[in-house]
Amino acid sequence: MNNLFLSTDGIAFRQLEREDLSQLRDWRNSPAIRSRTREFKPLNMADQEKWFSSYNNSNIMFAIEKKGKLIGVCGLTHLDWKNRSAELSWYIGDGNYKAKGLGRHIIYLLCSYAFDEIGLWRFWGEVYEIDDKLVPMYKALGFKIDGVVRDTYWDNGQWYPSAFISILNTEWTKMRANYLKEKGD
Repeated sequence: MNNLFLSTDGIAFRQLEREDLSQLRDWRNSPAIRSRTREFKPLNMADQEKWFSSYNNSNIMFAIEKKGKLIGVCGLTHLDWKNRSAELSWYIGDGNYKAKGLGRHIIYLLCSYAFDEIGLWRFWGEVYEIDDKLVPMYKALGFKIDGVVRDTYWDNGQWYPSAFISILNTEWTKMRANYLKEKGD
């Protein structure tokens, strides 16, 4: 498949295809990914098909590729066209590409699409604070912490808070400039 949509630094986004669904199901069923998402039950192909068929104006999802290989999925969910906002969503499913610094490139492309392509004002996310690397990454990129909600996430016998983060269109300009400066563009 070579229907690339957006790309930077060796990663690219393309539309999700029906052929991707079995891989996405397997990733979402893995304990490492399922434990970091809102999903709590195992998924089957019927679940994946239903999700894929239910795309509407409130979700835009992309496959993430590296060197032509599917490595994850990302997108904009809970799109609110009236208020020009959306929630960001992403994960890297292929274990060979985790903890390789790809998150900042994925976030950059998602912001580029959200602000430059479809004209959003606010892009936000919920980050379970069990992962102590994500909030600092978002802050370094220019996201602000809007608030922290106590005891939102249960894992391995313990409660964790969630940080709600966001970036506004006006802040995106600075984020883009910093990203491009770091890349040398």
